[in-house]
Amino acid sequence: MYEIYFNHSNKNLMVENHPKSSTSTLNEMGHSFLVEADLNIKNQYPETWEELAGMHGEGSEMAYARVRNFFVCNFSVKDGRPDIDEDWNFDLENVPCPARLTGRCKDGICNPKMVSALSDREIEVLKLFAQGFDENEIGETLFISKNTVHNHINNMYKKLGIAGKSVPALKLAAYAHRKKII
Repeated sequence: MYEIYFNHSNKNLMVENHPKSSTSTLNEMGHSFLVEADLNIKNQYPETWEELAGMHGEGSEMAYARVRNFFVCNFSVKDGRPDIDEDWNFDLENVPCPARLTGRCKDGICNPKMVSALSDREIEVLKLFAQGFDENEIGETLFISKNTVHNHINNMYKKLGIAGKSVPALKLAAYAHRKKII
């Protein structure tokens, strides 16, 4: 688990490894860290990765530039919480983006959209469902019928392959937490 933030002078992007309690600058991180971060940006935010590749190039030698740009635009505040979990899920921060202020940033890098098997509406339903709202409450909140909510939940079960004798609602809530949807 890693926390990403600028040092006190705002010159160096720091990478703090939470389990090891060690801190390094991004440029001191090994090639394997950069390749893993770059691959996960590409898998989770492909449109953003394409924009980054357009700005910095696609080769593995440009992974540092793509990762640094993504980190600067979506992290940079030391808040004591990991920004990257053990499964390489990113917990993006809402921070003022220095690249946007200088005009170097394109839309989508500072506010990336995660690729999900779920539709935007299903994610809205999932957020409420995982917070303990029942189908009636979700329907009232989103101004849709209880039956529509029920259909969205069933579609999520199918899309995510959630089934079995254990409680599927708990698995759906666990998915929402794991993917940082709520």
